[in-house]
Parts: sequence; C-alpha cells; structure tokens
Amino acid sequence: MVIKQPNFKAINSNVIVVGYCGLPFYQPEKEQLWLNPEIIAIPANKGTPLVWHAILDDSKENFNFTR
Repeated sequence: MVIKQPNFKAINSNVIVVGYCGLPFYQPEKEQLWLNPEIIAIPANKGTPLVWHAILDDSKENFNFTR
C-alpha cells in the first residue's frame, strides 16, 4: 500500500474505487481501502459468464462493501 499512499493523500480520501486493471481485488490497510471490483462488461474470468462485483454501502456511520 506504500505505493498507493500518495493517491489517498492527493484526493483526501480513505476509499478509492477503480477498475479496468484486469484483476479484481481489494486491499484494506488501517483506515484505508483500495477497491477494484472490475467491470461487468468484460469479465476477468477467461470467457466464463462469472463476474466480480462489489456492493458499496455508506448508509450507516461506517463504510462497508460486500463482494
């Protein structure tokens, strides 16, 4: 997460959601989260119909996601 740290500082955020890198992942560290749920239109699963996704929920005091 050291490489990503300047990005959190630059946008003054504890959560960054990105896509299009080809590999879905999430990387939590302390109070920060880097989330790449990927894109549904182009699955990263070698042509299978399976896709990755994340559901973001900020309706309560804490930010949560499920994958």
